[in-house]
Amino acid sequence: MISTTLMHCCRSCRRNSTSFDGGTSKNTTTSVDALLSRRTIRRRRRGRQHEGNNRETFCTTNNDDDLTMMTEEEEKETTRRRRRGRREVTTKTALMMMTTSFFLSLDQPCTSAKAEVELEFASTQLSEKEKQITESFARASKACVNIVDVTLLSQSGIQKSQAGAIVPEGNGSGIVWDSENGYVVTNYHVVSSAISTIPKGREIGEVAKVTVELPNGQSKVYPGELVGYAKSKDIAVLKINCERGVLTPIQFGASAEQIKVGQIALAIGNPFGFDHTLTTGIISGKNRSVETFPGSFVSGALQTDAAINPGNSGGPLVSADGKLIGVNAAIFTNTGQNVGVGFAIPVDVAKRVADQLIQNSKKGNGNSNDGSAVLDFPSLNIVFADEAVKKALNKNDASGVLIQGFLASSSNKEQTNAEKAGLLSTRRGLSGITPGDFIVKFNDKPVSTEAELVALVEKENVGDMARVTVLRNNDEEKVINVLLEKARV
Repeated sequence: MISTTLMHCCRSCRRNSTSFDGGTSKNTTTSVDALLSRRTIRRRRRGRQHEGNNRETFCTTNNDDDLTMMTEEEEKETTRRRRRGRREVTTKTALMMMTTSFFLSLDQPCTSAKAEVELEFASTQLSEKEKQITESFARASKACVNIVDVTLLSQSGIQKSQAGAIVPEGNGSGIVWDSENGYVVTNYHVVSSAISTIPKGREIGEVAKVTVELPNGQSKVYPGELVGYAKSKDIAVLKINCERGVLTPIQFGASAEQIKVGQIALAIGNPFGFDHTLTTGIISGKNRSVETFPGSFVSGALQTDAAINPGNSGGPLVSADGKLIGVNAAIFTNTGQNVGVGFAIPVDVAKRVADQLIQNSKKGNGNSNDGSAVLDFPSLNIVFADEAVKKALNKNDASGVLIQGFLASSSNKEQTNAEKAGLLSTRRGLSGITPGDFIVKFNDKPVSTEAELVALVEKENVGDMARVTVLRNNDEEKVINVLLEKARV
């Protein structure tokens, strides 16, 4: 009697397989089928029906007497199931390891996240130029204050700009000039309303409210008392009485002669009431003659494309290193808003005027009806031709200062002393434009720029007789004596 076992590829069937005694063929088949699962039976039957001639594969088990018979399709199915089982085990194992690692990492520093954050910040670091600008603004902005004319505070106090923004009326800016004594410099036109409405013979006293940013970041408002003003230069000096250590003075930079067209310019102020606003640009031109206020003609002004808007007046124009190079004064516009053409009073002019006003005030030399110091600078009252006019006349290389015209004010429309003395201005005739006189010397001192001429004139006094040497028709030098008069405003 032969003892045999028929094994299927299904593992469960293998575990349940048993030996039996051989008998008739029918009984043997029935006994084997009873040991097979229904799935195995169906698979075998489908296999036989689909391919009756499938080759049978025989293999021996560990028991030499046991025999396993599988079709080729059954063998492939077995292989697939084994592989699928191994993949399931591998996947479950990996998931368990990942889960365990995650919970264990909760107690550990999140180094990978930190590294990602550091990389993100590193990509937004400031450039060297940006660092320089931000540092310069941080220094210079501490010396910028907000100024509001007191006579305008009693009115509605606000007005709407063309863009619909609410703009404090009479709002301007100022520069801390002397922190020890509380001196603040601004434009004359910022506080002109208060100055003009005070009755004659009465001390002006407070003319503005000055808002100062304190070292702790908060702001405080102080009364601003008038020290003096020079209307022709559009400069006024105020004094505030505050605690020691509150004010930070501005640092003074290069004079107008040292400034280069194209260098960086930073304008700081309170445009439309937004305090400590920074705009950037460059110096677009030099030696401009502009009327910053009716009657205030500033010669030698700096031109910049840094945005200057209402409220910037009186604020600092600083260089890339944060040092003062000008006092924001005016814009050229047809709309009332900035169009990229702004003007600033050069720092050397502003310093000369402000220091003289402060000095006169300390000496008690107030010469106005209200007791404040007023500077009436001597002047030739002429309009200087700028580079554009000289270029149009092909006089770029000509030495001296070209006279374009003469000043007239609302209060004095008579000829100026310079015009009466015989100086000639640029004029248009039937043959075209004829250049005026080129001033080459003042009191026998050479003159090559407008700033040099103004500085020499303002060292004299009103009523002095000055020797003005001019070059006429490119080849004829002529000396003309001119009686210096007050600057017309």
